[in-house]
Amino acid sequence: MLKNMKSIIFTDHGINFLALLLLVLLPVIAAALIAYCGCVVLDRSLAMTFVSIVTAIMCTTSVLVFQIRTTAFQEDKRLVERDKLAINEAFTLNIWAIATGLVLAILLIIPDFSSGSYISETSIYAVVIAFLLLHFLGAICIFLQRFFWSFERIATKKPR
Repeated sequence: MLKNMKSIIFTDHGINFLALLLLVLLPVIAAALIAYCGCVVLDRSLAMTFVSIVTAIMCTTSVLVFQIRTTAFQEDKRLVERDKLAINEAFTLNIWAIATGLVLAILLIIPDFSSGSYISETSIYAVVIAFLLLHFLGAICIFLQRFFWSFERIATKKPR
């Protein structure tokens, strides 16, 4: 899976700057700004709801992407290796977003335990949450890009 994540940023045609920006640079910049400002997380409930719902949707979507991967390439002989790579990358991004969402959800509920209530009042907690939340959103954006490209190619039978 990490090999596919590497190929999402470092492609055969060079560096995919959109993926690099969404997965690495924006989360790092936002985390640095939050650390500089000394922000803390006051209310985690909306973020927890958002992350939980989107992660559940991504779990459902992973079944769809897996089904496309297993059936489309058996039935449609005009699809090439590039199409298979796009579906593999979409599936990898989907699983990556699910894993990031689960880690983020766990980090969002840790302060609810009695011994961890002071954690949410620290700046480092806000930095980690901001980084993971933006990384999560970046993975979803790139997944949607790959998924819609694959849909256009496979489902509508459009030649590339």
